Amino acid sequence: MKKYDRCCECDKLLPIIKTKRKYGTLCKSCVKAKLLTMHNNKSDFKPLPDVETDERFEDDPRALKEIEYGRVTRNHTHIFSRTILDDIG
Repeated sequence: MKKYDRCCECDKLLPIIKTKRKYGTLCKSCVKAKLLTMHNNKSDFKPLPDVETDERFEDDPRALKEIEYGRVTRNHTHIFSRTILDDIG
């Protein structure tokens, strides 16, 4: 079984923790380097098309006719169930 006390990429020793590691992790410097390369690689990201705010979505016509009054209360659903302890007492 492989011990996971070292970084997956640079083989640097990781800090000691109380529990046993069950999978490989990266050290802080490798995480920072990976984030910087992801951030610098802008070819993966596509900009959103310029769209007017009114054209993004349309309201449901039924929602325009609804009347909302104050606080909305919901009734809780109670399901009657029996347990083993009911037979004892």
